[in-house]
Amino acid sequence: MANIEYTLSEKVATIRINREDSLNALNSRSLDELSSIWQIFAKDPNAWVGILTSSGNKAFCVGMDLKEKQNHSEGYDIVERTIKISPREHQIDKPIICAIKGYCFGLGWWLCMECDLRIASSDAQLGIPENRFNMSPIFGGLVGEHLPPSIGLELLFTGEPLEAQRAFELGFINRVVENAQEAEKEAVRLARRICKNGPVSVRRSKELYYQSLEMNRSSSLSLAKSFYRELRDMDDSREARLAFQEKRKPQWQEK
Repeated sequence: MANIEYTLSEKVATIRINREDSLNALNSRSLDELSSIWQIFAKDPNAWVGILTSSGNKAFCVGMDLKEKQNHSEGYDIVERTIKISPREHQIDKPIICAIKGYCFGLGWWLCMECDLRIASSDAQLGIPENRFNMSPIFGGLVGEHLPPSIGLELLFTGEPLEAQRAFELGFINRVVENAQEAEKEAVRLARRICKNGPVSVRRSKELYYQSLEMNRSSSLSLAKSFYRELRDMDDSREARLAFQEKRKPQWQEK
């Protein structure tokens, strides 16, 4: 693909926005490619964890490419295609880590917000500037899932960004690292740690977490019990217990 790269190494898939000359702004072609990439990742049996990142050190993604001309009639279509760049819209059950460096604005925020875990370089700035262009962000109503109301509303109202350290203090970022190169390295290290665990149980844990956000306590526990019964009878569960007894790493077979 022209704008989005997909590579796989030791069960970790790296999805890279490759428009460095445009600060990784997303044009219409990028939207479609990114949506397709999520499907590739979801169906790849050898990919257990995904890392979303970008080329260069100046920006993760500065949002929509405003230099690209759009016909007024294309507006609604672009909105629908923009929603589809979110991995959660594809119901992906594998963990996804976002490695953020430099500017992360607009659709960049949407992308990193829709990943499960976030690593940021110390110089990262994360913001939602849509109102500066008289546009209400399509994901504005979902910011409250991640930030307190006063913080989320200030971001939306002013368009001013959060520094990486402040985003970390608010719990939006998992880790802040020294620079852009270290952000990707730390994302890989975190992905490797996840890959040490049973791949099926990790995916079920993600499913349980997100589905429970829209459930009551009883429904969440019922779902957890169904997952428990499924996992209990798997060969990987028996292998994990045996590996613990033999003081070795388990050899996961089931994907």
